[in-house]
Amino acid sequence: ARKLLRMYTDRVHGTYIQEKACSLVWHYADCDQDWGAMQARELTDHLEDILESDEVDVIPGQCRVEVRPKTINKGVAVELLLRTIEKKKPVDFVLCVGDDRSDEDMFALIRDRQRFSEQGNCAVYACTVGLRPSHAGYYLSEMAELRQLLKALQDKSISANRSYSTTDLTLLDSRSAGGSQGPLGRRRPTTPGQKPGSTNRRPLEGLIE
Repeated sequence: ARKLLRMYTDRVHGTYIQEKACSLVWHYADCDQDWGAMQARELTDHLEDILESDEVDVIPGQCRVEVRPKTINKGVAVELLLRTIEKKKPVDFVLCVGDDRSDEDMFALIRDRQRFSEQGNCAVYACTVGLRPSHAGYYLSEMAELRQLLKALQDKSISANRSYSTTDLTLLDSRSAGGSQGPLGRRRPTTPGQKPGSTNRRPLEGLIE
């Protein structure tokens, strides 16, 4: 596999090989995208042919092709991480985000993990960046939305753990009725017949509520 990756690296200007602890990755983000994508498809076919009898996966991703053992993937890593956390305390919130095919193993793990369904107080979100077929149940349209989401989570976490002065609480009372942003987050005004919090929103947009 390494020899074939080197051959394609020499053939396609701007590509390079990344050697990870458990995998090899051929990157083509810095070359002409049309040419790189065409060469990536060809490389994937060649790798699948020569490695057919080996216990490895060939995974095309976002401007890359990865070769890794079948027993090592992001789902296995997430499971180990969750088990480590659960030794200390119950998991009450999981947000799993990814943007290419290599993330599907962790999405499937999050979807199928039985313990989450047994914990009624555990909020679980598996989310792709970009709308595409996936094991994830949610999506964000682009990376800018992901940055906004993470910033909102950070702000919410900070505000939830701060101490409020009398002035803060007065501002909160005055703003919450009008749907403005207060120290404790957004509150939307409701219309007649509408339940508080019920609205048509983009996937994951209500996560910070």
